[in-house]
Amino acid sequence: MVINSLGQVVISNPRAVFYIGCEKDADLLGEDASKLLQVLEIRDAWQWPDVFQHVLLEGEPIRFEALRAPDTELFVQLKPLDEAGAGMHGMIVNLSYIGTLKRSERTRVKMLNFLSHDIRSPITSLLSLTQSRKVQESTAGELAEQIQPLARRSLKLADNFLQLARAEAADSMHFEDTDFVSVAHNAVDEAYVQAKASGITLHRQFDEDEIWLQGDLGLLERALFNLLENAIKFSPPGSEIVMRVSREDSCVVCNIQDQGPGIPQDQLSNIFMPFTHAETENTSQGNGVGLGLSFVKVVADKHRGTIEATNGEAGGAQFTLRIPCESESAH
Repeated sequence: MVINSLGQVVISNPRAVFYIGCEKDADLLGEDASKLLQVLEIRDAWQWPDVFQHVLLEGEPIRFEALRAPDTELFVQLKPLDEAGAGMHGMIVNLSYIGTLKRSERTRVKMLNFLSHDIRSPITSLLSLTQSRKVQESTAGELAEQIQPLARRSLKLADNFLQLARAEAADSMHFEDTDFVSVAHNAVDEAYVQAKASGITLHRQFDEDEIWLQGDLGLLERALFNLLENAIKFSPPGSEIVMRVSREDSCVVCNIQDQGPGIPQDQLSNIFMPFTHAETENTSQGNGVGLGLSFVKVVADKHRGTIEATNGEAGGAQFTLRIPCESESAH
């Protein structure tokens, strides 16, 4: 936007109109820019009146980050106009969208925290254990019993991290004909031992014997297993988990319903973000680092599908995976 010495907008473009939340250029022209820009929350010590005074009266450029609620992150640059060259006194306001960059930055910070703490923590514990006096007094069996949980946790963290990287690198050009019903059966079979050890019953409700799609069998199976593992982790002993598979229009729909505490409402929109996990009353059981559900989201995206988390009407969490599939006549 170009703003004159009176603080009025004299020139704007469609992106500025969009970022400020107006519908057309005419909504900006001639308006008081300081009032229009109030919709942007400055992420700094500046206030908009001070910004205008700094640029228009003192002739100094300024830049900062700002937010237009709820989640539009912008980089704002204000620069005084060269009166000789522009033929008027005023300033230029440039708004640049940086939401994608900021999300990447936050993910990078979380990843560094994950690498520096969650992966190092069990390894450090292993080293401390091997150097303690108690080790020298322990039998081989006692030592193995202490080491195994730490080693397994390190292995699982590394495996989850690598699986997520593999999913992100997957290329749909290499997808093959895959029977989703067979994939679902395999995932339930793989989760059976873990469910039984927790006193939880797994039920299958599959409407069809075969549902074919173009996909990566390994990624799909791992995604369904992650959903089942997540349901088992947060379900109380003696409860049931139901996996339903059906065809709706041109999509295969897989729904997994548990009888756990459900997901806090304020966390539903972020639960598929990397390094995020739900905080519930069963927090002692949910001590992961939030890579499992992020993996599911990446797999869904790679297969041009969606994954949604909701709370069931009768309680418990419900995850619904939808993926485009082939017509019934194709096989």
